[in-house]
Amino acid sequence: MTDKTPQNKVETPATFAGTTDTTGDSEPKSRALPQADALKARFKAGSIPLQTDFADLIDLANIGRQAVGGAEGQTGPANGLTLSSTGRLELKPNTAKGINVDKDGVSVKSGNGVAVNSSGVNVKLAKGANNNGGGGQGADGFTSIGSAGGLALSSNGLSVDAGNGIKIDSKGVSIKLAANSGLSADETNGLKIVPEQMFQKGMVMMFAGTTAEIPKGWDLCDGGNGRPDLRDRFIVGKGSKFTGKGEGTTSTSQTTVTGSVNVKDTKLTLSQIPSHSHNYYKIEYRSFGYYYGNSRQGMIDSNSSVSTSSSGGSMGINMMRR
Repeated sequence: MTDKTPQNKVETPATFAGTTDTTGDSEPKSRALPQADALKARFKAGSIPLQTDFADLIDLANIGRQAVGGAEGQTGPANGLTLSSTGRLELKPNTAKGINVDKDGVSVKSGNGVAVNSSGVNVKLAKGANNNGGGGQGADGFTSIGSAGGLALSSNGLSVDAGNGIKIDSKGVSIKLAANSGLSADETNGLKIVPEQMFQKGMVMMFAGTTAEIPKGWDLCDGGNGRPDLRDRFIVGKGSKFTGKGEGTTSTSQTTVTGSVNVKDTKLTLSQIPSHSHNYYKIEYRSFGYYYGNSRQGMIDSNSSVSTSSSGGSMGINMMRR
């Protein structure tokens, strides 16, 4: 007699889902398929395969058709897969998305600013053309075009374009300080004003504005709280030819100013000369006496002093030194 139960000779066979109709019903029913080794045992020499064995064999073979999208109702392989010219199932690359498939495997096509190596996908850094005197950080190339938003991108890599006040050096992006700017920057304190360049207590500065506009920390030199009184005065540097106010005294004294000013060819108008008037004598003559021939004898009867009306506007003169 032939053993019709070969499945008992296979250790714990795994199963696959099948849909073959073995009961004559019009609708296929899902059931488990045996492993290939178990199914081959049913077709060994001396065995008589059953209808279910043939159905399992057909369904097992159909799994391959389903995998490549060739089964009934399928229009081809699943998304991301394709059949090669030799009929083998393989990945379908999308070259527009930077995916490449060859005999060595699947790879990513690296574009500008991207580097792919054994460490993975990385940002490709380059030295930018605009570094304001710095050396830059990039080691993969040099960029000079394609600036956008402070970044420059080319086939050599991605770089940072340094604008005004910024520089790029071996330490990275930092502040660019002008010479004698009174500013300093370091890793501990950041950006600060050099103490020697700061306004110090006791300094006297010229100021124009209202008291409400006085900068914070400053006061008027009005003599209060030990401050010098510079009201109606101006700042004079101490020297060998000046004493008194340079020591901070508030007293004043008279002094005589000597010197001369030459005004070249300046013609004054009536409004610019000092207001003034002129005096003259009014003489009244009265004749009396006698005539002798053509001669006439007479005498001055009276005289008086008379002044003219005032003229001149006493206006100032604006002169330009040449």
